[in-house]
Formats: sequence, structure tokens, C-alpha cells
Amino acid sequence: MNKALKDTIQSSEKVASLFSSISSEVILSIFFGFLFLYLFAKTLNWALEYLAIKIPSYRLSILQFNTIATHITYIVGSLWILYVAINPSKEMVYAIMGSGAVAIGFSLKDLVSSIIAGIILIFDRPFQVGDRISFRGNYGDIIRIGLRSVRIRTLEDSVVTIPNNLFLSDNVSSANSGERDMMVCSDYYFKNNVDLNQVLPILDEVTRTSRFAYLNKPVKIITSSEKFEEIVGLKITVKAYVLETKYEKDFTTDITKRFYQGLRDESLEDSLISSTSS
Repeated sequence: MNKALKDTIQSSEKVASLFSSISSEVILSIFFGFLFLYLFAKTLNWALEYLAIKIPSYRLSILQFNTIATHITYIVGSLWILYVAINPSKEMVYAIMGSGAVAIGFSLKDLVSSIIAGIILIFDRPFQVGDRISFRGNYGDIIRIGLRSVRIRTLEDSVVTIPNNLFLSDNVSSANSGERDMMVCSDYYFKNNVDLNQVLPILDEVTRTSRFAYLNKPVKIITSSEKFEEIVGLKITVKAYVLETKYEKDFTTDITKRFYQGLRDESLEDSLISSTSS
């Protein structure tokens, strides 16, 4: 039997003797300690979310701080409760750490990898709470970055829970990267004989005058050729920024509705093939 295995067995025996000596009072103390920790974390989370609603200009910053504060509360609070309730000796702390590492390595591999991934996500910040992301076919807003998983609220108002470790091995796209505004692209398809000198000013005007447009960033209109089955048409893409991610669909709807009306007013609707937004 090698030395490492002997050390592990000895550590496990020390931990077993520690837990066998724990009284019912200590167990109750731990239980109520974790109950208080849970209620405190939930109250803190609620208070910060309420503050984010009341101060919309700092909403994303507050929600991002909420994620970090919740992580720290659970980790530090759990360690403090166990340390105060059990009051182990220095040797016992080392024994618990050794046995815990072995137990974690074998039985909680997936959970621990998600927790570690959650910590990495906080510091690496490929996305933040409030970002609108696309991941594995899921598109929506990050509403929570937890110890184990990330929650996304889709545009269909469904909440999708994704383990943290998946984000370390797959591509994720963030549409706004911590900003309130985001770029929205709307594509419109026309027959190749359309008069661009008439169409482009209409599209530019309805985009810039939309109440959802964020005009501190540029509006761009791009044209290109596109093949549709047996004909070649024109693809017109308008790239503009919406004031806030939650208005994305309102923005594209407003542009499309008013653009169509402008085409009808100029008798240009027959030249339109179809449109899509992204």
C-alpha cells in the first residue's frame, strides 16, 4: 500500500471520527445556519434586483454585482458556518480538505466542474447578467449566473438552465457585451429592377425616426445581390442599434411596418420579395 493511499485512509478515518462525535445541537446549529444563509442570500438577491428596476441606467451593473455578491455569500457563508459549528483542530481541517478533495474528485466531478466554470465565467466574463446571447440554439437574456448553472430567458419567455461547464467548451455569442444597446439587422429582398434611389431614403428615414432607435451609434444600409430560386434580386440590410435589448423585436416590427407603409405610399410594394430580421 503506497503512502498516498495510506494518507487518504488516515484522513478519512479522522473525518469519520469527527462526524461521529457531532452532537444533535451542532447539527441543529448547522441546519439553522444554512437556513439563515439561504434566506440572507435570497433577500440580498431580491434587494439588488429591486434596485436594478428602480435605477434602470445602472441595471446591468447592479445585476452583474448581484451575481458576484451571491457567489461570495454562499461560499464564504458555508465555510464560516461549518467552521464555527464544528470548530475543528488544524489537523482536522487538513484531514477534511484531503478527504473532501477525494470525494469531490470521484463523486461530484460534474457538479464541481460546473462550480469552477461559474467562477471562471465571473472573471473571464464572456457574457454578463443582462446580456442577450445565443448558445446551442437558445437565444435570450442572461437572468442569472449561479454556482452551478446559467439561466437564460428566451424571447418566448421560457427559462432555459444550462450547466456552467458547457460554456467553456462551446462557442457563445453575445449581442451587446454588457451594453444596454445592441445592433439589430433587418433584411429586405427586392426584385433587381427596383429603384434604390426611392427605396433607400424611405428605409433610412423609418429607421432613424423609430422611437426604439439608439442614434448615438451609426445606422448603415447595405445592398447586395441575392439569388432566389430562378431569379436574382437585391438584398437590402439595415444595421441599426436599439435602445435596449428588450426592445429588439419592437424595433424590427416598427421598422418593417413603417417601411412597408412607405413603400405602399410610393407604389413600390410590388417590387418587394420578402423580409427577415435577426
